Amino acid sequence: MPKRKVLIPLDGSDFSRQIVRIVRNFFEPDDVELILFRAAFPPVLPSESSPTDIFAGGMPITGSYEVYNRALDSTYAALDQEREQFRLQLAEELAPDVQKLRDAGYTVRCQVDYGEPAQCIVDFVTDTGVDMIAMATHGRGGLGRLVMGSVAERVLRSVSVPVLLMRPDVQAIAADKPTAGAGLARSLGRGGAVRIAAATDGSPTAQHAMEMGASLTCRLGSQLTAYVIAGDRQTSAQAQKVMRDANAAMQQCTPRPNFVPLVGYIDDVLLQQLEKQQQDLLCLLYTSPSPRD
Repeated sequence: MPKRKVLIPLDGSDFSRQIVRIVRNFFEPDDVELILFRAAFPPVLPSESSPTDIFAGGMPITGSYEVYNRALDSTYAALDQEREQFRLQLAEELAPDVQKLRDAGYTVRCQVDYGEPAQCIVDFVTDTGVDMIAMATHGRGGLGRLVMGSVAERVLRSVSVPVLLMRPDVQAIAADKPTAGAGLARSLGRGGAVRIAAATDGSPTAQHAMEMGASLTCRLGSQLTAYVIAGDRQTSAQAQKVMRDANAAMQQCTPRPNFVPLVGYIDDVLLQQLEKQQQDLLCLLYTSPSPRD
């Protein structure tokens, strides 16, 4: 059976690297191929690299077009060299992480692309058949804005593969204290029970979040809490159907999930529920709004 490809976007910071520990504890080396991904804007060739004896204000001042073309070729060659050196520098920054993962038995490679980070991630996923993305994100206030970080938000809106997001505790990082992500990794490493939750509003696409939660529950031997949410404008019969469909989708899940019926707007009721009942991991489908929204 071929290994599933898990893409791990990094930006060179300790903040982004925290997701690597989570991935290691979720997936065994024989199950996945890990791709450490770095995207960056290409370097701009410094002006002193241009032949000043030929150019003034970007225009040739002496010689023929042949001289002008040679000067352009020289400038482009210098730019290509600069870009390649920068690419190698970024790859070298990933090398320690690559080696640690290989020492742990993982199949791993690094990929460095030039361009806007979110678009680079989306293009790579589309072109190479990645099975899952795992990344840290700067979430800001409220479940409805769980992924306000522009890169994570754009990726979520643009890909159809599962995305595992972790929001590290910035204050804990600064104070050198254990973060929530680090606590989850330690719990997984010790074989401790992980509290997993998944949410559905009854829509066909939301079932994917439930399926992901069920899959992780079976693999980790954890307890799944299934939040089944009915809109406050739905009738009792419609709400009951949402619960029946969710229950039917979880027939093969062992152990059986703990179903929690909720009524209201999905972001609000989920946030309130999670404040009351803490979870380690939430599986939630994020869909792009329609043009009419």
